[in-house]
Order: sequence, then structure tokens, then C-alpha cells
Amino acid sequence: MLHISTKRFYSTFLISSYLLLIMCGLLLPSDGGHGLLNPKSLAFLATTFFVGLHFLVTRHFNFYQIKYLSVLFYFLTFVFTWLLIGAIHADSLESPVDQFKLFLITLLFVFFTVYLVNHKVISPERILKAVIYTNFTYSFIKVSAVILHILGVINIFTLLTMMGMRFMSMDIYGQLMRMQTSVDIITPFLILFVLHSSVLNLNLNKKFRILFLIISPLSIFLSFSRYLILVGLFGYFFYWISDKLIGKIKVVFAILLLMGCAVAVIGTEPFSKVLKNRNAGNYDSDQTRVIQIQNLIQEFEYFPLLGKGMGGYATNAVRDDKIQHSYEVQWVAFLMQFGVIGISLLLMALGVIAIEFLKPPLTIIKLSFLLLFILWLLSGFTNPFLISLTSGIIYTIFFLAGILLNRPTYDLNTSSEKINTLKKDFL
Repeated sequence: MLHISTKRFYSTFLISSYLLLIMCGLLLPSDGGHGLLNPKSLAFLATTFFVGLHFLVTRHFNFYQIKYLSVLFYFLTFVFTWLLIGAIHADSLESPVDQFKLFLITLLFVFFTVYLVNHKVISPERILKAVIYTNFTYSFIKVSAVILHILGVINIFTLLTMMGMRFMSMDIYGQLMRMQTSVDIITPFLILFVLHSSVLNLNLNKKFRILFLIISPLSIFLSFSRYLILVGLFGYFFYWISDKLIGKIKVVFAILLLMGCAVAVIGTEPFSKVLKNRNAGNYDSDQTRVIQIQNLIQEFEYFPLLGKGMGGYATNAVRDDKIQHSYEVQWVAFLMQFGVIGISLLLMALGVIAIEFLKPPLTIIKLSFLLLFILWLLSGFTNPFLISLTSGIIYTIFFLAGILLNRPTYDLNTSSEKINTLKKDFL
């Protein structure tokens, strides 16, 4: 009895630290420092400690545990190997160690989740709900802050700078400015999760779902990112093609109604001005990516097999003075840093998540989540966010979605008919 109480005691602290880690990853944008004393690092260290403690307390070794530890050892060997390669080629250890920490926190968050779910410490549904609720909180705060900024109550950009948060901004229209941080990357991907919440057995309140589907598009628009807007639209489209005919008609009607109301209230001139500002920004950002790709490919040609290692960067195309290894075209940067061998191993690891959506029976909903996961991976050509705590959460929610969509479902009416038939045969 005491042993059970002790395990529950450890589990309570473990769940609390894990959920706190999710909140930090989805509420706090990257500060670019990645020090040990920021909330993200402290929550990560606490979760690591309690996972290790839970592992020691259970003292339960079986085939699954051995398999789990073997896979974890394989991934840790991978990151340590390319950290060593990066240290050999780098002038200092700052960039290799910084990227190593980003890979480690991304990787370990996924492994923490797998461990907790398989030991039934926390359910996949609870994790997904925690992610959705936390992201909604962030989106609501962001939209509210922008409104207060427009009203002149606060200056959101001064506030973020004082807090040491990194953000992107540009003109949208009038006093309305773009406001995007590193945690905005997850918002459009959650739209499909909320729309298919019943399929995932999340039991989200209907009013909350409606509110989420109102606030989230506003938050995505304020990010003013072509890719995030596109992913959000795809989220609605993937749901639309898997819905029943009457549902499809409702969605089309709702979109046309919202677009009509927006044009009627705002007018056509602001829309054209917004598009003009976005197009001007498109040209500059696209040119920057072209320059980055050219220089990264040139650097890759010197290290084609194993790459330049973690923290590697092209000296002629440094995107960020503080985080020199970070590039918007992150997949090209990964090719330069890990070479053909390393990037092949990375893609094989990501294939483990994708395979979950291809297990029979194949459905439109599974394919929708698979395509959305592919869109997440393609974001590595437009944003430098493939590795981070937020990214680890994104990989995790897709992995959990695959698990939930592969759970057996039973038609109650069919089951009842089968039971009655068996009774008759037996009697």
C-alpha cells in the first residue's frame, strides 16, 4: 500500500512538471539565450529528474523497456556524434553546444511523452488537451495585446523587448503591425486537431471549439506569415474533405459569410494595402532565402558525407548574429550540418511518426493528418523552428494522433446485434 502511495506521489510531481514544460514551451517565445535559469530550462530539468526518478522507483525491466532504452541510446549517440563533428570544425563551442541543446530538448520531450503514455502515467488525450488549451491561452493573450497596442494602452513591441523575447514585425495596415514569435508555429497545425477532436476522443466543449476557431485564425493572421496562413487553410480543407456533405456545405457557407462580412466592415482598400505590404515583404524574404541556399550548398560541398556538424554555418550567409547556426531554410542548413548520412538518419526517424498514419485501415482522416505532418516538415524551408521545445511538442502531438487514430473503434449497434445473435445461437 505504501509502495503504491509512493508511486502516486512521484507521478503527481512528474505530471505537474511535464504539464508545466508544455506550458513553458507554448507560452514563452524563445529568448535566444537558452540558459539554465530560464523557465523552459528549469521545467525541462524538473521533468527529466522526475522521469528518471519514476524509472528508478518502478524498477520494472521488460522487453519494451529494453527496446525503449535502445532507441533512446541510438538517438543520443546520433546527437553526441554530430556534436563532436561540430566541435572539430568550429572555432568555438558556443554554436555546436547551443544547437546540441535544441536537439536534445526536442528529442527528449518526445521520449518523455512516449514513456509516460506507455506507463499510463498520463493519457494521450490529456496531453493533446493540455497543448490545445495552452495554445489557445497564448493566442488569446496575443490577440488581446495587439488590440491594446492599437488602442494605445500598451506598446507590445517595447514590452517584448524588455522581456528579452525574440519576435518578427512589419507593417500590415495603419497601426496594425505583424507580431510573430517562435511559438506561433504550432497554432495553424492545431486547427485540424480541434476540428477532429471527437475522432481523437478529446471531448472538447463545443463553445470552446467555436472560440478556438475564431481566436486562432486571428492569431495566425497577426503572424502575417504566408506559410502559417496556408497551413491554417489546409487544416480547414483537410477537415472539409473528410466531413459529411451537409458539413461541407456548412463550412463553405460559413467561410463565404465571414469573408463577406470582413469585406463589408473593413472595405476593399485595406485588403489591397495589406496584400501590397505582404508582397513587398515576400520579395525581400525570398531573396534572402536564395542567398542562404546558395551559400549553404557551397559549404555542404566541402563536407558532403558527415556535414560540418552541429552549430555549423556558412560564414557568408549568417542569418542571426546571436544564433549563427539558425536558418530559415533549415533543411538546407541540416544538409550542410549533417551531410548525406546524417540527414538520412534524421528522415528515417521522422518516418516512424509518418508510418503511424499509413497503418491499415487507411482513412481520409489519417491521410489528412499525414499531409499535415508533411506540411510541418516542409515548414523547415520557410522557418527556423524544426528544433526547439515547441517543435518537440509538435512532433509529439502528431505521434499521439497516430496512436489514437489506430485505436480500435467499435460500433455499438453492430456489437449489440452480434451479442444478440450469439445469445440466440447459444440458446
